[in-house]
Amino acid sequence: PWPSSARPSSNGGACKSRLFRLLIIDDTHMSARGVAVRGFVSKLTHRLRPMAVWCDPMRRAARAVAADDLDAALAIVSKALQRDGLAPSRRRDLFHLRARTRLLAGHDLNALADFNGALALAPDDAAALEERATVYRRLGRDDKARADLVAACATGRAAPTAYLRLGHLYLGNGDIADALTAYDAALAADPKNCHALVSRALAHDRVGDLNAALRDIGDAIALNPSRDARLFLIRARLWRKFGAPRRAIVDAKAARSADRNNHDAALLLADLYAVLDSPRAAVKAYSDVLGRSDAPARAVANRARALAKLGRWDAARTDYDVAIARDPHHAGARNGRARVFMALGRWDLAARDFTAAIDRAPQCPRYRLNRGRLYEWMGQTARARRDYCDALAIDMSNDTARRAVRSLQVVA
Repeated sequence: PWPSSARPSSNGGACKSRLFRLLIIDDTHMSARGVAVRGFVSKLTHRLRPMAVWCDPMRRAARAVAADDLDAALAIVSKALQRDGLAPSRRRDLFHLRARTRLLAGHDLNALADFNGALALAPDDAAALEERATVYRRLGRDDKARADLVAACATGRAAPTAYLRLGHLYLGNGDIADALTAYDAALAADPKNCHALVSRALAHDRVGDLNAALRDIGDAIALNPSRDARLFLIRARLWRKFGAPRRAIVDAKAARSADRNNHDAALLLADLYAVLDSPRAAVKAYSDVLGRSDAPARAVANRARALAKLGRWDAARTDYDVAIARDPHHAGARNGRARVFMALGRWDLAARDFTAAIDRAPQCPRYRLNRGRLYEWMGQTARARRDYCDALAIDMSNDTARRAVRSLQVVA
């Protein structure tokens, strides 16, 4: 079923328009095109008898597209375009149909030529402008794509997807204000466009407006009865930035409930438990993630940190070894293993790992402070003072480093 404005009429005009829109669909919905086209073709057959001469190639091309026989569809439309006496509007539609079919087949340059042909006959065709912009983006010509999308939106007849794609272009180039304007226009045309709400939320996040971002993602979740795990995951990350880890945990759990295989949600949930200083819950959550052989080194190192907080030094050292083997440049894992060596009384190994962490992150004052404490405990006051002074030089506002320097001055 379709709206009454697009229902097939006796003269076949709306029928042709509907068929055209069914074929000119977004790439993300390509899997549905066969069902949509077949259902419409069955209705089309008996309603376009007065236009049978023109509609027959369109109908056969539609069937070929529905059967994924794109070569046959292209041959049918190309033959139809060779006919004499075609009205400009019908020739434009055939160009547009062939362009979209070529786009589906991956023939971007040929599709571009056909979109140019359609737009030569109707320069203000918003749908053709939007589709040509898609081709330009595939070809890496974002300036041309932006110009076409701006022109499509200027016609006043552009679909919300045109504003949405324009917003994506602006957002990708860092033009956040223009992106927000485009997303506003998309939502003005379709207030219940979940994709536009999510995109605007991400744009608000880019400029640090977390309140607006949370409001938009909340509206998107309310409009999404399927409980999309991705939306809950986005809001959980926003809550974490907002400084509300408990609310973030609720959304991370919802994301996990909606998609048990969502490892990003599992990792975020474990990170949140670590932030709340709940090491037992963090270890359990990280273990869910670490069942995968491709688990990131960061997750292994974070579980090691939680294990260390529980005093499980051997298990923590094992995890740090794994993390360093997966990512030899992971400074945090080197620093964490050094702290484990300190707890185990292996000060020589601790000093080696602290030095390796400093080599990998020379601008991190915390690693220098840790090594300074180790040197102080080892009785190497001069080395400790040098590390404390270096940490303070990196961050003059670091009160811990300032107190450490003063304590050694008092001792001296």
